[in-house]
Amino acid sequence: AGPGWIVIQQRIDGDEDFNRGWVSYSKGFGSFDDDFFLGLEKIHRLTSSQRYELYVHMVAANGTTMYAQYDDFKVSDQEHGYALSLGKHNGDVRDSLRDGEDMKFSTFDRDNDSDST
Repeated sequence: AGPGWIVIQQRIDGDEDFNRGWVSYSKGFGSFDDDFFLGLEKIHRLTSSQRYELYVHMVAANGTTMYAQYDDFKVSDQEHGYALSLGKHNGDVRDSLRDGEDMKFSTFDRDNDSDST
C-alpha cells in the first residue's frame, strides 16, 4: 500500500488460517509482516471517525493485477453486526463486494448471512 493507505487484510502465502470465529474477526489476527486481518472493531472505529475510501488490490496466480475502488467505505459497530457500507465503485473487476453490502458479517460460529451454508 502507498502513503495514506491502511492495509486491513493481507494474504501473501496462505500460512494464516482465515477460517476463524467471530471473536478472532472482531479483534483481528495474524502478523503485519505476513497474512493478517486488522479486526472488525478497529475497522469500525476508523471508518466511523472520518470518511475512508476502500482500495482492493489483487494479484492472480499468473501475476495479473486487478483492483476495485470504492469512494466511501464504512463498517458498522458490533451491535449492528459489522455491516458493510460502500460508495461508488470503480475498477477493472466486477463490483462483487456490493452483494454483501448492508449484510451483517458472518463467521462459522455466528452465521448472519442469507446463505444456507
